[in-house]
Amino acid sequence: MVKIRTEDLKKIARIFSSIFPTEYEAYFCLYHFLCPPGLSPTLRKQDITNKTDTLVKLVLSVDGEIITALASKNILLDDFSRRWFKTHFACCFPDKSLIALWDKVMAISPNLEILVALCILQSKKKEIVSKSPQHLREYLSSLMLSPTQASGIIVKMMESQGLLKSELFNKHVEAVARYYPLNNF
Repeated sequence: MVKIRTEDLKKIARIFSSIFPTEYEAYFCLYHFLCPPGLSPTLRKQDITNKTDTLVKLVLSVDGEIITALASKNILLDDFSRRWFKTHFACCFPDKSLIALWDKVMAISPNLEILVALCILQSKKKEIVSKSPQHLREYLSSLMLSPTQASGIIVKMMESQGLLKSELFNKHVEAVARYYPLNNF
């Protein structure tokens, strides 16, 4: 089962409660957002693993300096990106920006989440390179973007959609397709 921190789950639930007129609708949509129909907990874990693996490869191909800096400090992308994917970025985006992000991800493709993570890393490259290992691990684990930063990341993500057509992304989509029937997307 994919475990989500209580504070992250409360934030997601608060957002759903603010959007939907009744508790029933909010709960129903929240449940299907966190546990898509036909997706077992094992497959959800596999999806997060696939996204994390694809993120590592994408960062290596787009900006290897970020991976080199993290590796030199013995920090793995998994250390913080899994939380981003588990919470659909609720742990690091402000509420209003998060709603805009979710709208785009749900309308276009769940794979956009990988681009969001890439854009966050690129926007924080200076900190990744300059901070000490201990401070960097703490910084990335508790990262909270300002509304301006979050809006910039959403814009950059939308501009980077061409990466969705890359060979790397195609491999990710093929891996995901092995676990999910097409009618669940």
